[in-house]
Amino acid sequence: MTPSGTSGRRGDRGATAVEYALLCALLVVAAVGAARALGDGLDGLVDRKAGQVSAEATPP
Repeated sequence: MTPSGTSGRRGDRGATAVEYALLCALLVVAAVGAARALGDGLDGLVDRKAGQVSAEATPP
């Protein structure tokens, strides 16, 4: 026989694992969204800077 109050802990542990999994999934979705947003902006910035550098490096 188990002491009173210990039978509910197993269910709590499973629920906590699910909560952590959902939290991790949410963080991944947020990180991917931020990377995509920053990636598009950084891509344009790098292209502009590369154009400036190549224009300045080309002798007249």
